[in-house]
Amino acid sequence: MLNICNDPISDHEILGRTITETSYINKSGKIKDKLMYPRLREDQEPARKGLLTNKISVTRMCRALENGEVSWQPHISVAESFLNNSNNVFRGFALIKLVDVRNLGLIIVPDGHEKNPYHAHIIIPEYDVKLDESTNHDSTLKIQDIMPAKYVAALDRLRLAMIEKGIAILKPANGYSISYPNYPTPCYACHKL
Repeated sequence: MLNICNDPISDHEILGRTITETSYINKSGKIKDKLMYPRLREDQEPARKGLLTNKISVTRMCRALENGEVSWQPHISVAESFLNNSNNVFRGFALIKLVDVRNLGLIIVPDGHEKNPYHAHIIIPEYDVKLDESTNHDSTLKIQDIMPAKYVAALDRLRLAMIEKGIAILKPANGYSISYPNYPTPCYACHKL
């Protein structure tokens, strides 16, 4: 079993957002806009009951040490374990330096637990929207319509930076852009960010 990591998060760490086909990447390899938005669902934190979640799940890529180097494998195993009852397919991670996330006014908190030892949340401040019946059942509602504009812009910049610099497609498929690098380890990816 992996050690649960809730150590303070350093600006030098790399965060990874799990990319699954077809949730966040389509069959031709195009990253969807919703990659860096929180879901339109109730927050699971008891203090935020009745509010939409203000959290985006990420992985602390620098924290899985195997044989003296940081490896993809523990992160891949965790990502795939969450998909075992889904039609989605794990493809890789979108990578970003933590300092870039903080520079956009977003907050990072560790949230390692038994099922996902290197988990963390990107928290969107000032996003306290009540979950109501209309929010829950409106299929046309987009998160961009209810989130403060400055955070929509910040999350869009973050997504574009991830696409430009840090997509690691670890399980490629036909049709995926050859511009996505295939990094052997997160440490190697760090040198490219």
